Amino acid sequence: MTVYSRRQWLWVLLAAFFVGGSPVHAQDEPPAPPSLSYYQRMMQTTEAIEDQGDILLWGRLSERVPERVLGLRLDYRSRRYDSAYRDDNRVGDVIQSMRPQDPFGSDGRFFQFITEVDGRLQMLDLRLSYGILDHVTFYAHFPLVKQEADLDFRFTPGTSARIGVRTVEDLFRLYEQYGRPAPDARFRSLGWDPGDLTTGFLWTYYEGRYFSATSQFSLIVPSGILADPNQAQRFGMGAQLDVGQGSLAPGLTHMMHVRLPGRLQWIGLWLEGSFFYYLEDEREGPKWSEPNAALAGLSGDLQLDDNRFLDLSKVDRSYTITPGAQVDTLAAVTFYLRYFTLGFGYFYDYRQEPIINADADLKRFFDAGESYLAGDGHSLALQVGVPLSWIRVPGLFNVGYAYPVGGRNSLRYEDRFDLQTVFFLPLF
Repeated sequence: MTVYSRRQWLWVLLAAFFVGGSPVHAQDEPPAPPSLSYYQRMMQTTEAIEDQGDILLWGRLSERVPERVLGLRLDYRSRRYDSAYRDDNRVGDVIQSMRPQDPFGSDGRFFQFITEVDGRLQMLDLRLSYGILDHVTFYAHFPLVKQEADLDFRFTPGTSARIGVRTVEDLFRLYEQYGRPAPDARFRSLGWDPGDLTTGFLWTYYEGRYFSATSQFSLIVPSGILADPNQAQRFGMGAQLDVGQGSLAPGLTHMMHVRLPGRLQWIGLWLEGSFFYYLEDEREGPKWSEPNAALAGLSGDLQLDDNRFLDLSKVDRSYTITPGAQVDTLAAVTFYLRYFTLGFGYFYDYRQEPIINADADLKRFFDAGESYLAGDGHSLALQVGVPLSWIRVPGLFNVGYAYPVGGRNSLRYEDRFDLQTVFFLPLF
């Protein structure tokens, strides 16, 4: 190697030292990522929630949200009813019909009185949820209810014609002579009445690639309005339904979600069960006036046959009720398609017969109208969940429909439609 070439190598080494070895402050740290707008953070949070799994908003389970994220959910639900499942599981009238035996001693009927009901319920539910931790969410549910119902009376006289009771108007005058108020044929909510507030928290205690499990602890607060006893459908006195349950109820919901592996990962299974126990509460029964003394003999005969003609004018109207246990279950299969999730579910709910402490005559009145009995219901449901992120909206939208397939001592709700939407607001 020549001296000239050695000098060239020396200059190359010196240049490499000063260029490569000297500090270059501008390249010490990578450039900071650009800050995201609030809308971009909303989109990012929504997409992360969609990736967690099932996006269907059905059952009692509240939606889970990440830490320091607020969920705003609004549900609209509509139901119509004109029949009920009776104690023998058959479909019958909402209000128990009257067919008292002839008090004059024949084998016929005194009269037949049937009340047909045509009612509708609309519900607006505001649900707030907040992620305390990634796996722990606090929630509160504020329902509003609007109801409307009309009664249609069908009266067929029997031997009642012998005392001048030939029409429904005559029957209502007879009611008043017995001290029983005539039923109101129409009810309309003045606005949106508050229902029972529900609050609590849910905890996803296990989350894997194919399986997750969540428990939800709830408390139902009796903030809803109970029907006026003298206008209540429950007692056959009118067209009004209870908006709430009227009792405090702690509850537990448990959910398991399974995602099939491999090529079947677009199929999921959803199992959910809830248990609530409604505590004792004090209420008042219908108010009777004193019956016409001239009908005392006839009244005595009718009381033996139909206890809805009892003289309740002197009984203690207040009574205590413990509604007790209520169980709700949901079993569903879900299909995760490209732009939406489709679910088919089966709902079953059960409630025990309430424990009633009341005056003996008031309890006989309740029993005659089947006011408080154990009951259950079965229904099939279809639910479609659409993540709105693919149209650049930071939220979820669901639509659902349920069809009744059976029950006992419960209203038969038809045209059960649900519209649900939820948006996620990051608070960080």
